[in-house]
Amino acid sequence: MSQATGNHARERSIRLPGGLSPSGALSLAAVTAVLLFVSLPRLRGIALQENEVDAQAAALLLARALPARGTSDALELGTLLTRPELARTLPDVELLCDGRLLRRHGYLFELVELPQPLVLAGWPFFPGPRAPVVPDASAVPGVLAWPWKQGLTGSVALLATSTGRLFVHPNRPVRWEGRAETRALEDWAGWRALR
Repeated sequence: MSQATGNHARERSIRLPGGLSPSGALSLAAVTAVLLFVSLPRLRGIALQENEVDAQAAALLLARALPARGTSDALELGTLLTRPELARTLPDVELLCDGRLLRRHGYLFELVELPQPLVLAGWPFFPGPRAPVVPDASAVPGVLAWPWKQGLTGSVALLATSTGRLFVHPNRPVRWEGRAETRALEDWAGWRALR
């Protein structure tokens, strides 16, 4: 028996569980590693995008349920969620911080009132389908949304107003994250209108 025939017979006899040869197992491991290396970041990006799109829709739903202009009655998220249109469309929410915050799909939501100076400063791009032609002296209620964990559950901050507008902030450097106290909206720096 020649040396080449002996080596070939020995290679044929070494098999891993499942019938793979050592070189076949290494090839399979290399292909799997490449797929994971390429696919995982892409899947994470898709998940972040899905969370942000879902947060936009939820913020607009909540904001549309608010009165169009400031009111002396402070609305609470728990009260707002009892409305039939929200109870059906947002059944999978969690109230946190004694009902001050709402968490859904990696985003936190809080009811806010935009003070009149801020509304006046942003008026050129602020009017929406439910906004009056000329702003009045009352505050505009809205919903502020931000990621539970920056970069893992989302990245941008969102602001939906009762006037039907939606704004986005890149949230860089991180200004809103987790259940920590939110910072008040003091100006329009970094915000841009989505609708």
